[in-house]
Amino acid sequence: MATQTIADTGESITTGPSKSVGGGTTVWCLLALVACSHFAIALKYFPRLWSQGHYQYFPLVLGVIAWLFWSRRSEIANAKTVPSPKVIVGLLAADLVAVLLATLLNSS
Repeated sequence: MATQTIADTGESITTGPSKSVGGGTTVWCLLALVACSHFAIALKYFPRLWSQGHYQYFPLVLGVIAWLFWSRRSEIANAKTVPSPKVIVGLLAADLVAVLLATLLNSS
């Protein structure tokens, strides 16, 4: 907890931790790397997936997921709890390792 002094009154207040989520360079670099790695796999895998009849609506599902995220973005930004930056970095790193292993093992 940090203590701040209000300039006009001289009154000090105690503030909680910041609500910003891991604005550090590490988080954003990992996020960009994970997004690029998923994009590379998607270019190879999705055309084959969409050619199968029971997956023909898969692009629609991706669009609905994007729309739901877009419509709920203010609720996400105003959430009362924020995940730890260590958890975020850990999950992004684990995802990146899984994608790299899948690519190396050619398990598509």
